[in-house]
Amino acid sequence: MSTNPSHAHVGRARQLAAYRRVRRAELRRQIKAGEIDVYRVISGGADEFEDVVSVTKLETLLKMLPGVGEETLEQLIDAIRLRRYTRMNALTYERRAQIAEVVKGVLEVPDPMVPPPALGPLPPLP
Repeated sequence: MSTNPSHAHVGRARQLAAYRRVRRAELRRQIKAGEIDVYRVISGGADEFEDVVSVTKLETLLKMLPGVGEETLEQLIDAIRLRRYTRMNALTYERRAQIAEVVKGVLEVPDPMVPPPALGPLPPLP
């Protein structure tokens, strides 16, 4: 009996990998465009992307956030106190919600449900 994968198994694995790359790119595009709430994605509330998010590494997901570079990524990883290569499916929904709260705190992102403060009258033009 051979332990080598058959051509069908290899072909299926390639299709699945390509599908996940496309879904991950779509998720990244929607996050960058502000079309999807990234905190809902992190905390596990974005069911339409859960198939991709669950196998994504924490580091990759945090890098998708607008305004997160290497320095901010390091701050987030330190605040979360997890290894950066932890996959999201290894975390409980409670831990994912905690991570979402830490991300909100570090990035100081306003809550989308709270309206922005009213602006005063504009100064006259010269």
